[in-house]
Amino acid sequence: MFTNKFSAASWPKLWLAAAAALLVAVSGPGKLHAQASASSQDSGSQWAQLTLSGDVIQLFTPASGAFFALTSAHQLFRSDDAGAHWRLVRLPPPGTGFHGRHEIEVDPTDHQVVYAAGADGLYQTTDDAASWHVVMPFGQDMGWNIDEILVSPADHNLLFARLWTHPGGNPNDSELSSTVWRSGDRGRTWQAIQVRSAGPIAPHPTDPSRVFAALGKAFLTSNNQGDSFSLLQLVDGERGASSGPEHALVGGRGALPGRWYTAVWDDQYAAPRFEPPFAGSDLYRSDDDSGTWTDVLAFHDRSPGTLVSGLAYDPSNPDHVWAMLTTRTRDPQDAQHLLKSSQLQASGDDGLTWSDVGQAIDGSVSDLVLGVDGANLYAATDSGVWRLPLNGN
Repeated sequence: MFTNKFSAASWPKLWLAAAAALLVAVSGPGKLHAQASASSQDSGSQWAQLTLSGDVIQLFTPASGAFFALTSAHQLFRSDDAGAHWRLVRLPPPGTGFHGRHEIEVDPTDHQVVYAAGADGLYQTTDDAASWHVVMPFGQDMGWNIDEILVSPADHNLLFARLWTHPGGNPNDSELSSTVWRSGDRGRTWQAIQVRSAGPIAPHPTDPSRVFAALGKAFLTSNNQGDSFSLLQLVDGERGASSGPEHALVGGRGALPGRWYTAVWDDQYAAPRFEPPFAGSDLYRSDDDSGTWTDVLAFHDRSPGTLVSGLAYDPSNPDHVWAMLTTRTRDPQDAQHLLKSSQLQASGDDGLTWSDVGQAIDGSVSDLVLGVDGANLYAATDSGVWRLPLNGN
């Protein structure tokens, strides 16, 4: 999932009417959030590092079972016992040069179906990686590099893929343009759609007609699978904003299908692994199916700063949301080096109050997901996969 979307909200108006009753803590210039005691659901929980180590950048939790982790080396690992043991998934042959990077997508409804960028284009397996075949070949008409692959959770026949191509026809040319392609038949045929955004795309989790695309201070939203888009403003005022982390849009299903949360960064390059400048980040909530948005958590403490680097919520209890905060501080021994630490915060009242949960994790976090059984949170970090038990598990 995307991770993303919007309406007007200004950061000084951080809280709504209930905010007057909250204890507000200010810690550093421009950093404001409400504090409350830990909820009973998460109280006393501690993170445990699992056996998969290394730089993990994305996690997949398909509803059919299994658990997948993608590393920065673009290796895919699978666990069938909640992360206790892992095995490497065989991927298609990698490419060389410009299109050598793997982009991976696990079908959110069927873990036997996986998509991966490879030497000749976009590959698909439908038999648990026993065999792979190309469903979108590279070429000047389609593109030479796959930037993202998405499968609609509402209809796993509906795919989206963003490819980069070279307008001059030379695959070694540095000039690039991107095209988003859509397939309604699981990759057999493809159609280009016009998306005025290079930001992440997110299919709606329950409505196959709806698609989101991040666009700086706003989002684009479609009700016809991307045939047309309308603009939906998220960030108010004069602050710039990027599209946020890859998986920063959650919501649209469960007990309150109109509830959404999204995290947005103020600087286009303020990703967890990138260097400064960092201008801050915000977490927004929508109660009217992405029509309007309220800022519920803000960090504007400037470089090097605190970023919302992971976001998850409980669809069965949508007032319960978790935000992973990755903070960077200058190394006093080396001004060019950043010290990174990540702390999970939880809210049980739809973002009105927040509390620290678990110990801080040394390093950066790239992804945060709730396990399919709702018993654990998992974090993808630059030191591996970590697990946090919930509900006293």
